[in-house]
Amino acid sequence: GIVGGPVVVALLLPAVQQAREAARRTQDSNNLRMIGLAMHNYESTYQSFPARANYDKSGKPLLSWRVHLLPFLEQSELYEQFHLDEPWDSEHNLPLAKQMPNVYRSNSFSDPEKTVYLTADGSNTLMTGTTGVRLRDVTDGLSNTILVMEVDPENSGLWTPPGALAFGPEGPATGLGKIRPQGFQAILGDGALRLIPVEIADETLKNLIVRNDGNVIEEF
Repeated sequence: GIVGGPVVVALLLPAVQQAREAARRTQDSNNLRMIGLAMHNYESTYQSFPARANYDKSGKPLLSWRVHLLPFLEQSELYEQFHLDEPWDSEHNLPLAKQMPNVYRSNSFSDPEKTVYLTADGSNTLMTGTTGVRLRDVTDGLSNTILVMEVDPENSGLWTPPGALAFGPEGPATGLGKIRPQGFQAILGDGALRLIPVEIADETLKNLIVRNDGNVIEEF
């Protein structure tokens, strides 16, 4: 007998879904590459990567690194609208949270106002504390250290607040690996894009996130 319509559709669906996932992944990897390039242009200008946020005199974080990267993402007009000495949720800055640039928008996540591009927040990561990390502080090497990564949708957030994914050496994969079937994408310190497989060993992932532990990265 000839294979009928519904059966053919059922056979094609996985292929269509895979093609869509591949297209989304390509768009998202381009976003991450642009963010990585912007980070390096920022570093060339200021001799350090951006800090997690800028801070007021009392040490309160104001605006995310994503805001401070805007001039390096061809978004100077938007950048100039921010009051940099006010927090992200000040009366002036809060409405700007709705103007998220496309480069921070994941095609694998449906909320158009939130971003899944976060950094790991913990001691000795590439973005920690109140000052930007200098290249010489990345003693493991830029090609062995994660800069920005795709977090799970439930860990997404607005792009202007100074939020990050809490990193603990005991559970380095917490909040990671559910954005796409294969795992999550990350930009390394040298600007290279890697897909971090969902089955990566905790020890390898921890070594990738920490910038100065001296550990050799296993193949992944």
